[in-house]
Amino acid sequence: MNDSVSRGEPYPTVELAEAAFWRAVTGGILAHEERLVSVAWSKIGAEAAVLVDHGTGLFHLACRDGQAAGARWFIDEAEARAAWIDAVRVLIADRFSGWTIWTSDTGRWWATRHLDLTEAEVEMAVSRTLNADTPERLVELFPEQEQMV
Repeated sequence: MNDSVSRGEPYPTVELAEAAFWRAVTGGILAHEERLVSVAWSKIGAEAAVLVDHGTGLFHLACRDGQAAGARWFIDEAEARAAWIDAVRVLIADRFSGWTIWTSDTGRWWATRHLDLTEAEVEMAVSRTLNADTPERLVELFPEQEQMV
């Protein structure tokens, strides 16, 4: 199987050809500097951004992590931004599976542990819930908490 993105390189399955296609499309979108919202973590190899195509007026959401990539377009900026929040939540939750990730109405980012803390963990000031102004800052809080447990 061939696809135009791979410049004719053969792929043994349709799934591998499609994955290569989406990696190229996502990489092209994420290469643009002009972003409405974006987040990138080199340590966990994940990135998500919303960009506007001034020629068409469409908003493009692109996400990638170490294993997968994808992109969607929206007519409405608010829908694109909401989809970005959902995508970032998934990127974080995939890396820190013991937590539920959510945002408040005020835009703060939160994480709540799935498991209850022991008395010893509570005494060590291990947090059941974390919060931060940005998703980047929230991700920075996990390693300290994980070391304490």
